[in-house]
Amino acid sequence: MTPNQEPTSCPLTYEGIIKELASQVRRPMGNDSGIAGFSLAMITAVEDYPTLAEIAVETDLYHYVESPRDVVNQTLRAVQAQAIGRDVTGYPHKYLAPDLSIASVSEVSAHWYDLISEIVSENHSLDELAYDVHFRRMQSMQVERSKAVKLVGLAMENRFGPSPKILDIGTSQMHGPKHLMLGLPFARTHADTSQGSANKEFNQQLTRLWKPSAIDCVDLFFPDDPSNKNWAFANSFYPKELADDHKVAKYRRISEANVPDVAFARADFSADDPDPVYIKQDAHFRVSLGGELNKHDYDIVSTLTTLYQFSPEERRQWLINCKEYLRPDGVIVMSDFAVLREDVNTDHPTDKLDFDVNWTDNYAYRTFVYDNKQPEKGFQEVYRWLNGRCKKVQIVGSAAVRGVLFAPSDND
Repeated sequence: MTPNQEPTSCPLTYEGIIKELASQVRRPMGNDSGIAGFSLAMITAVEDYPTLAEIAVETDLYHYVESPRDVVNQTLRAVQAQAIGRDVTGYPHKYLAPDLSIASVSEVSAHWYDLISEIVSENHSLDELAYDVHFRRMQSMQVERSKAVKLVGLAMENRFGPSPKILDIGTSQMHGPKHLMLGLPFARTHADTSQGSANKEFNQQLTRLWKPSAIDCVDLFFPDDPSNKNWAFANSFYPKELADDHKVAKYRRISEANVPDVAFARADFSADDPDPVYIKQDAHFRVSLGGELNKHDYDIVSTLTTLYQFSPEERRQWLINCKEYLRPDGVIVMSDFAVLREDVNTDHPTDKLDFDVNWTDNYAYRTFVYDNKQPEKGFQEVYRWLNGRCKKVQIVGSAAVRGVLFAPSDND
C-alpha cells in the first residue's frame, strides 16, 4: 500500500495527540472509563516509548486523517484487538473504573500502561499495532445503524416496492445486512420530539415487516479472514460493552449466521473502477471468485460510518462509483459523523459534507440521502441520531421522511 499523498486538513503532531488524549481522559467516548484509563496511560506511554509516538504522528502518511481524534481512536482499537487476540487475563473487567473520577481512572490506567508496554516490547506485536493504525480502517458492527436503511426503504416503498435490492459498501462483517435480511427487531428508538404521536409512528415503522430481495456487500477485506474478524470485533465494542455478555453473545450469533441472499464482493469504492468481484466460500472454507456485480442494478446503496475515513477526493470518487451501480431512480443512504454545509458552493455533493465533527457531541451522527432522480438537490439530511448507537433520533426536514424529500417530481 502506497502512502496517501493528499495532505490532511489537520496535520498530526505530538502535541495534538497529547491534547486529544487529555480530552478523552476528561470526556471519553461513550463515557467509558476504560477509554479514559487507556488515554491516561497513553499520555505516559508515548513519552516513554518514542516509537509509539512515531506510529501515531506518521499515520497521515498512509491514509487520510481528519484530526488527532481519529488516530487516538484507531490506536485504542489496535490495543484492544491485541488484548482480545491474546486473551489477556482480566480484560476488559479490570481495565474499567467504577466511575470517571481521576482517582479511579488513574488506578485502571496502570493496567492499560502494562498492556501497552508489553505490546511495545515485542517486535511482532508492535508491528501488528503499527499495521492496524496505519493501514486498517475502522469496522464497527452496529446493527442499529441499519435502522436508517430500513426507514428510507419503507418511505420509498411506492417507488421500489416492498423488497428493494441493496448494495452495502464498507460492510466488513455484514452484520447490518444480515440483520435486515433476517427481519430481526431493532431496539426501540426515542424520537426527540414534543409530539408523542410522532414517537409512536416512528417505532411502528421500525417494527413493520420489510425484507430486501437481496443485499450485496462490499469491503476491502475478506470477512472470514481471522485477523479481520478479530479487528472488526475489537472495533465494535467500547471496553465497557465487552463486559456485557449479552451484547457479545448477540454479536457472535449474527457473525456465525449464514444468511441466504446476502453475498460478499471485494472492492475499494474510493478508487477508480473498483470492479467488485463476488467472493465465494464452500463448506471446506475454500475460496473462489464468482461473477461481477451488475451496474445500475440497485435500488439503494448504503454506506454507514465509512466516509469519515476518506479524503475529499476519495469521497468524490466514492459517489461516482456508487452512481455506477445505482438504478436511475435509486437512492444512496449515508450515515456518518458529519454535518451538511449549505453555504458551500461546489459541484461535488460530498464536499458539502463536513466530517470534522466531535463524535461525543449530541446528535453528531446523521443520516443523509442522495436521490439519483434529483441529483441537483445533492445530499439531504433526514435523521440526527444522539450517537452512533442510534437509540434516540431527531427527524429533520420532513415529518417521517415522507415529505418534501421524496415528493414525486414532475417527471414521475
